[in-house]
Amino acid sequence: MVKFCSLSSGSSGNAVFLEYNGTVVLIDCGVSCRRICDMLLKIGKRPEDISGILVTHEHSDHIKGISVLTRKYHIPVYSAKNTFENMPETNCVSKDFQHFITSGNEFSIGSIDILPFSIPHDAAMPFGYAFQMGDKKVSVATDMGKIDSEVALHLKGSDLVLLESNHDTSMLIDGPYPYFLKRRILSENGHLSNDQAAKLAVSLARTGTTKFLFGHLSDTNNSPDIVLNTMLSSFEQEGFYNGKNIDIAVANRYSPSKLYTL
Repeated sequence: MVKFCSLSSGSSGNAVFLEYNGTVVLIDCGVSCRRICDMLLKIGKRPEDISGILVTHEHSDHIKGISVLTRKYHIPVYSAKNTFENMPETNCVSKDFQHFITSGNEFSIGSIDILPFSIPHDAAMPFGYAFQMGDKKVSVATDMGKIDSEVALHLKGSDLVLLESNHDTSMLIDGPYPYFLKRRILSENGHLSNDQAAKLAVSLARTGTTKFLFGHLSDTNNSPDIVLNTMLSSFEQEGFYNGKNIDIAVANRYSPSKLYTL
């Protein structure tokens, strides 16, 4: 059985839990070691259960707690060589725990087959991840400025997708952020808007994806209600209805989402 949940999602810190046949992995560790341990406890797990940590990229909201967690519990960490090399000294991973992976080259941790793929973001070598577990596929793709053909291809066929829905474009443009930050977020190496995420999600639903968890929401330029309303409207126009033929939810910024089982 596959078990999946977002432990924390947003600019204040990101971490995702995935388990299959006794193998537990985290995707990112952007909150403190203590918070990771507390959130794992809420879903009946311990840090000692973790077989590996996959890092999407080196920004602090994805690696904040990784140095302490890996040192304390001796957990191997997997990411691009460039990602490790660009981690700040305060959040770095000891070379003893570093495992280099490359885009498009599948590898396994325990019972989980993992395919890293490139995503467009302003980081050294950012990854999304597609996980194959028996006949079930789960994918994680956040921190993207646009939807390119490679991302869409790797997400296709997923049973469940955690997808970024960072901002409402009007709120961002009219909001308090300085111009340079607005330009960065709106760029092709920035973050996905609600409308961009909805367009991709609907296309995935057409090819069979039924479970969608939207995350990495801006606290200033978005809200869970806005995301949910945007998604419901987009899906319903295509004949998909939440609770009937699809399952839509929004990841919480500070606490675990519901625990999905597949």
